[in-house]
Amino acid sequence: MQTDSKNTGIATKCVHSGEISNDQGSPHTPIYNSTTFTFSTTNDLLDVIDGRKPGSLYTRYGMNLSIKGLEEKMAQLEHAEAALVFSSGIAAEAAMFLALGRKGIVCVGDAYGGTIELLNIQLRSIGIPLHFFLEP
Repeated sequence: MQTDSKNTGIATKCVHSGEISNDQGSPHTPIYNSTTFTFSTTNDLLDVIDGRKPGSLYTRYGMNLSIKGLEEKMAQLEHAEAALVFSSGIAAEAAMFLALGRKGIVCVGDAYGGTIELLNIQLRSIGIPLHFFLEP
């Protein structure tokens, strides 16, 4: 169910934004914990891959109704055009650093050990400039 974000309160957005109907008639978007999805024909699969039809294909590509519903709900709640969800904080950090940090990243203060490793080892190894400023 799509909600009119200008005329609804936060409680309504929390409940109804991003709800995607399914073939089984569930009133709310079910949680699909599958990684892959099946298709009736190869042409149906190709239509989803090529973007001619909406559909779920592979969860790790974000092509899962549960993920799409959550992204839509988050975008509505944040008054944003779109939102992305990730399976972990480090996955979100990696996506952000790779998309926006090519000219350099400044890390201020103490950070999560996995973040330090991502920055100092993986991102440094692909030539992203890094600057660490730790508080005493």
